[in-house]
Amino acid sequence: MLAEQRDGASYWLGSLLNNLGWEYYEAGELEPALDAFERALLARERDPQNAAAIEIARYAVGKTLRALGRADEAIPLLEQAAAWSEAEDAPDGWFHEELAEAYAASARPDDARAHAQLAIPLLETADPSFASDAERSTRLRALAGG
Repeated sequence: MLAEQRDGASYWLGSLLNNLGWEYYEAGELEPALDAFERALLARERDPQNAAAIEIARYAVGKTLRALGRADEAIPLLEQAAAWSEAEDAPDGWFHEELAEAYAASARPDDARAHAQLAIPLLETADPSFASDAERSTRLRALAGG
């Protein structure tokens, strides 16, 4: 992309690549999604003042890695995103939910349980679709131990 060659384009490049990544992800095209998300993360990291965007990009890479069956690679990225949100006193239910799923995929049930328990009340407050998505809600509650 031409924007990848321009210093001042990092903000928009990150946004464009993030949107492209989600289009691929939602279409089930996980390899191109991962490529777009990794490039978005690189673009975001060129703008260190925008820490929230960096961590969202890190989350997207981690989520896609887990979806590709590479949970062990996803965990450090997701841990970093969740730790950042906690340090900012702005815990993020999506970060904790995905980390719970990655831990479950890596046969770490205690860690999965802890993050699922953190995610549920955050998602109940911040994500209106959580309550209406029975499959997602049931899965996260199962990881949380009940």
